Amino acid sequence: ATLNAETVGSLSLFGNYGPEAALWTASAASKGGQVFASAGSISSQAVLFPTVRDLLIGEEMYLMPGVVEPTADHRAAWLTEDILRLALMGFLLAAVVLRMAGVL
Repeated sequence: ATLNAETVGSLSLFGNYGPEAALWTASAASKGGQVFASAGSISSQAVLFPTVRDLLIGEEMYLMPGVVEPTADHRAAWLTEDILRLALMGFLLAAVVLRMAGVL
């Protein structure tokens, strides 16, 4: 109610919040405001991912020092995270196919 009563230039969301964040961002965006969110919980990540352009999700918060000072250690951490993320996606896809085939 308070967000709708005032003009909004921008909205920054930090901390641990739930799916109600989608209502806040929709209200700010409908008034032409810019939205930046740092989503911590899975439910807030799920509702904000398709709608918020500037969204930091969980582990991206910890990768920010590497953006400021990209060292070999930071690049190795990014590559390792990307490899693990791709492996997890492959595992999930294989599990879905096996589940649909009735194996699992």
